[in-house]
Amino acid sequence: MAALNYKSFTLGVEEEYMVLDPATYELKSHEQKIVHEGQKVIKDKVKAEMHQAVVEVGTDICTDVDEAYKDVAQLRKTIAEIANGLGFAMGAAGTHPFSHWESQLITDHARYNEIVNELQEAARSTLLRERRQELRQTRQPGGHRGATDSDGSSSPPGRSICC
Repeated sequence: MAALNYKSFTLGVEEEYMVLDPATYELKSHEQKIVHEGQKVIKDKVKAEMHQAVVEVGTDICTDVDEAYKDVAQLRKTIAEIANGLGFAMGAAGTHPFSHWESQLITDHARYNEIVNELQEAARSTLLRERRQELRQTRQPGGHRGATDSDGSSSPPGRSICC
């Protein structure tokens, strides 16, 4: 058996951000405005997600963790700036702590419509149910959630960002 060359491995990071109302911190549909503006700057690194209150980003294929870290930091900064400019706040955590899944809008896309039609309530509720445990695990002492500050600086990858 040949020895593995670890330098031949690559990695990529995908994150999903919650779109929030900056006054109430409730989940809020952004009507894909963040995605459309983001695509002007970071092209296909930003995508719509099934729920309209979620934005997905993904890094390029990276050769090492340092490269991935820099790409994630830039994606977070870019999306936070776009969201703030459109009057939204952004958050990333395992789940939203108090928004109701029943009131979240689904992105109009054939794949998402098929999922919702087949799985109905189970598909709609994934926005909140799957992530509640992660939220408890990502909370920092004193309730801090690793904020993206108004100057655009963000928490390191692996930590949640919010608001």
